[in-house]
Amino acid sequence: MLKKYFNSHSFLKMEEIESALPLFKEVQLNKGEYFITDTIICNQIAFVVKGSFRGFVVDDKGNEVNICLKLENQFITSYESFLNQQPSKKNIQAMEKCDLLIINRDSLINLLDKFPSFNFLIKAVAEQELIEKENFLIHLNNKSGKEKYLFILNYYPDFIRRVKLSDLASFIGVTPRTVSRIRKNLSGN
Repeated sequence: MLKKYFNSHSFLKMEEIESALPLFKEVQLNKGEYFITDTIICNQIAFVVKGSFRGFVVDDKGNEVNICLKLENQFITSYESFLNQQPSKKNIQAMEKCDLLIINRDSLINLLDKFPSFNFLIKAVAEQELIEKENFLIHLNNKSGKEKYLFILNYYPDFIRRVKLSDLASFIGVTPRTVSRIRKNLSGN
């Protein structure tokens, strides 16, 4: 799956792809296990082959607030921690059994030195992450619960099917009861 992802980027040559693939190690996480926890320095990036993740922070009252959801064919890490080598401010947790391909920071740096074209891949991933964050900010701020739910339903339908009601509610900033009511109203019952 990672090879297919790399091949979708025309700036990567087959030789570069073949050199990069062995640097990624297969790892499985069970539901509830963490890829990274807050206060730990993140030294790896993972490509999600199978499964789903939630990124969350804990607010002043001890509530977990979901700030991102990730599925297959996406990269996950605590970017700020990874880049600045400071403790992570967020947790990334498996929401189901997950298969990952993980590269550590040193291997990635060596890969970027050896094959500068991978910098274009890093740029593409960063741009996609930025676009996703901007879309979420635009569509999930100052909107009603129904509008937020419909945005997720229309643009990220896999989230609706695969994410627990409570995690979806936290992500869009409403209560699980509100999500249930929205679903009931949309189904016409």
